[in-house]
Amino acid sequence: MKKNKNVKKDNRRFSQRLMSPYMVGLYLGVNAVRDFYLLVDGPDCSYMKTQYITLNQDFYSDLTNLSGYHRIGNTALHPVMMAGSREAKILKFLEKIASQPFTGALGITPMPMAAVTAVDYKRLLREIVLKYRKPAFEFANKSLSGDWMDGYSEFLKVIASGIGLKKGKVKKRSVGIVGYLFDRNEYDNFANIFELKRIFAGIGVDLCSVWPAGGRYNDLKAISDAELIVSFGYGGEAASILAERLNLPLLKSDYPVGLEPTAKMLGDVAAHFGIKNASGFIDSEIKKVARRMEPLIEQYFNGLKIVYCGDPVLFVPLKNSLCLLGAKIYKAIIPNTSDKKRYLDNDSPDIIFEPSINDVFEDGLALVKEKKIDLYVGNSDMSSYFIGSGKAALEIGFPSYFSHSVYEEPYIGFNGFLSIVSRIVRELRYAEVRGVYGHI
Repeated sequence: MKKNKNVKKDNRRFSQRLMSPYMVGLYLGVNAVRDFYLLVDGPDCSYMKTQYITLNQDFYSDLTNLSGYHRIGNTALHPVMMAGSREAKILKFLEKIASQPFTGALGITPMPMAAVTAVDYKRLLREIVLKYRKPAFEFANKSLSGDWMDGYSEFLKVIASGIGLKKGKVKKRSVGIVGYLFDRNEYDNFANIFELKRIFAGIGVDLCSVWPAGGRYNDLKAISDAELIVSFGYGGEAASILAERLNLPLLKSDYPVGLEPTAKMLGDVAAHFGIKNASGFIDSEIKKVARRMEPLIEQYFNGLKIVYCGDPVLFVPLKNSLCLLGAKIYKAIIPNTSDKKRYLDNDSPDIIFEPSINDVFEDGLALVKEKKIDLYVGNSDMSSYFIGSGKAALEIGFPSYFSHSVYEEPYIGFNGFLSIVSRIVRELRYAEVRGVYGHI
């Protein structure tokens, strides 16, 4: 058979998309609630997806355990099993999980091949709840259409819908945050939560709950003490559900990365509670940050050309905060499904959504050679190109395979932005040295 010479080979067209899958986002949610266990009705490869998180994204993850009691289990489904009845076997799996004293809550989700077999998961979960008195949840299968953000959002949404909540004595001037991205049990996240508590306390507000925060399942119930729900982009549906269930007002906020998003969030919360002197604390924090950054702006940030690759929720506040210092976004790549464009603002540049692996490979190599680029900011999907070539790179967001925090280093709030600036300057200085001595 003769080849058609008029047909051009298009590697990009048929290349796999570069995107962390839906199931990994669901695992992230499980990883953020330390006594939650998940059964995947699917083949053994579902267990292997824990490697995206355990010891790669999160040094302290316990999704897998040498004891054999993994927090992510599977039914080892094979195509030859699909025609027969499997409900008794699945129930036995669930009972084994629920019977353990360290299990606080559990759930089940099917892979696409299992979803078509019409197993009545809800009936099986009802039996578990009745017998073991432990909360049990079913998570939808969206592996063929969603990405990791959808999986993480699904986890929070399902928990928000089903968690047992009792409206207790509401704490005056208290807020609960829903939709925080607790993407690992490392100390950048714990430092972020500490910083959120600090800045809310600075305006006279108590942060009584963060969804999720690396605690146990029952810790999530503290959201009942809140007087106001603050919604972040990683869990907007869950925030709306909780606000409706608890009959609480809902305040939507950009992710508080940088001065302006943090100040606006605090100002909006203060206005809701009628706190008139909040501006004093906010102004003092902005002045502190500005004083420390002032000597750095002209030398390091004015005209700094940046390439970004990561999720859109983090991109908008990070872009605005760095551009406020004089930096410019040269190119932005969002390895998420195109429906996530709803998170962008009107000032966002042209952005590539759903890039293929070849897109990123070819563009990554080209951008490394591009002398106009001063800094890479974003996740591990492209950071290796810049790190490996000796270029300046700030790895931030999910996934971050090459940057880890074993001590408290926030990236949220006022102190978090100082940390970001410090890391950027350090990377730029390192790149200067590598540029001089790299030939040795």
